[in-house]
Amino acid sequence: CICSRFPDGKIISMDLSQVELRVAGLLSGDEAFINAYQHGEDLHAQRAHQVFEGHNSDMEWNDKRQAAKMVNFADLFRSGANNELISKAEQVGKIELPFTGQSRYFLGGEKYEINEIVNFPVQTSASNTLIQIQTYIHKHMPSLNSPNTSIHMFLNIYDAIYFDVKNEIAEQEIRQIVTDAVNYVQNEGYWAMLSDYYGNEIPLE
Repeated sequence: CICSRFPDGKIISMDLSQVELRVAGLLSGDEAFINAYQHGEDLHAQRAHQVFEGHNSDMEWNDKRQAAKMVNFADLFRSGANNELISKAEQVGKIELPFTGQSRYFLGGEKYEINEIVNFPVQTSASNTLIQIQTYIHKHMPSLNSPNTSIHMFLNIYDAIYFDVKNEIAEQEIRQIVTDAVNYVQNEGYWAMLSDYYGNEIPLE
């Protein structure tokens, strides 16, 4: 159990909604994914209704949605864009991402490498997005060296960042900073650069 360091404080978290799927849609240019996210739709819920409609099932809704999430990733996994990515990686032996220059070599010979070829740009781009958001937050939140610090950013797990806040005022302050950070990355930062590079637009949430 994680407890606040403040007597009346609490732990809050911020996470990016379906960030890896948003990255996959942005990189692949899949029109269905782009249109859904631009209109604020829940792709996993939509697919769950499609898959399980008309079928008797004892599965809980969250389990159905999780299964639908796997189907959505499978659809993107062998999309035309990813087939091109796999072909390129097999020809040149590596993938290099735009702007950051992050790269990974693939020497061939193992089937599992196809998974890694597709996952590398998605997971790395998602991580880069979260890191820039986290950096913006760190620069704009009160200094830890200031007296009576009321906000601590103390944990990062996958696409979630955790904060320890002293009171409601501190909570409102960090929530505004987080909102500003996401808007900056989406409109001016790394996400905006990716959107311009691939010619697609998917909002962050």
